[in-house]
Amino acid sequence: MVATIIGICFLCIGLLACLGLGSVGLWVGYPLYQSIDYPNATESSEDVTTEWWPDISVQRAGLYRTNDEFPKVYHYYSRQFELGPERSANSNCILMARTEITYRVIEQNTSVNVCDTPSDRMMIVYRTVTVKWRKWFGE
Repeated sequence: MVATIIGICFLCIGLLACLGLGSVGLWVGYPLYQSIDYPNATESSEDVTTEWWPDISVQRAGLYRTNDEFPKVYHYYSRQFELGPERSANSNCILMARTEITYRVIEQNTSVNVCDTPSDRMMIVYRTVTVKWRKWFGE
């Protein structure tokens, strides 16, 4: 009887832990989905990766195309992610990147590559949000 009660307690603790990790994942991941899309752009490709160990991490990568002018696209992403000036430029492409740490445990990595092609503008966007939850326990 006592062993059954202890087993049920461990099961409940495990379920609560899973629900907590899932809630944190949704809390971190949902803004990621809304943030990398360029308004009225055509999405050519998308990939979403989620990792649960050793840290909770959600990465979204997207390839977009638009007919908007290059400066408009550049300024949109520069302001959206506070990327500032470009890190590098190569031919008709520029790369902007930034890493931000919030509350000491949430790390956001963003990189945006904007290219001017003969027919349109192409944007390659990577955004990763990681919750380094082990830091809460001093690791």
